[in-house]
Order: sequence, then C-alpha cells, then structure tokens
Amino acid sequence: MKSPGTSSSPMTRYRPCAFSPAQMDTFRDIGPLHACQPPYNLFERGIEADVLPYCRENGITILAYGALCRGLLSGRMGPDTRFDGDNLRQSDPKFQSSRFDQYLAAVRALDHFARERFEAAFKPVRSGRPLRGRPASPTSRCPKSSWGQDSPRSVQGFCRPI
Repeated sequence: MKSPGTSSSPMTRYRPCAFSPAQMDTFRDIGPLHACQPPYNLFERGIEADVLPYCRENGITILAYGALCRGLLSGRMGPDTRFDGDNLRQSDPKFQSSRFDQYLAAVRALDHFARERFEAAFKPVRSGRPLRGRPASPTSRCPKSSWGQDSPRSVQGFCRPI
C-alpha cells in the first residue's frame, strides 16, 4: 500500500485524520502519515493539548477545518436561526437551545472586543497621520491615490515596503 496522498485509487487515496496521538502512532506503525485534519477554531481547541504538539514533533501537516465553527463564528446567526433538513447542526450540542444562546453571547462579546481593538488600532490611520514604527500595507499607511499612480520615490518615507 502506498502512503496517503500519493495516489487517487480507492486503496491509496489520501484520507485525512482527526485522531488522537495514540491512534496516529498505530497508523504510523503500518504506513506513513502525512496530514491530520481536525476541527480547530476559537470554540474547539482541544487539539492544542496533544494533537498539535504531536504533529509538530513528527512533521505531520495540520489541515484544520471548521475555522468558523459551522458558521457560529460568522456573526450571522441569532437566537431565531433554525437548522432544517439534514443540517449537521441539528445534532451538534453547540447549536442546542441554552448552549446555543451561550455561544451566541460569546460571539457577541468577541465581536465587541474585536471592534474595540480595531477602532483603537486604526484611529491613527483615519486621522491621516503616518504610523511610524509599524509595518506598512496598502490599506494602512499610504493614500490610495499613491498606489500605482506615483513613482516609488514620491511615497518614499511615507510608505515602507513590507
């Protein structure tokens, strides 16, 4: 059997894993393991304790999924959001009544926190003052009119390359 990821035939097709380090050790006794695909987001961080360190130590790539926690972290859900049909969220405990309300409250708190930090971080940019000592980016330090219209020397001293 070839190692996962080297062929598209049914017997050797890459199959991502979301297993414990002990299970990955068992698999690696049989063949090489190149990637692990666990869920990972602000609410599902269990892999930080064992899976991430194991993969780092063994050169296994992490292909995390679920960065928005099935849409929960998108900020587009509310108490009236319903999941119909065969939607996986119907059986996920995070989306069940009182727990769903707790997660929504956490998302609102994260949104508030992010907006406060964003306002504080970008206040100098909106005032037109250059941000000395911080890395430049097209949206943070240079007037839009200067991008692609002026020579590099015309923005020298105001915009620094990243």
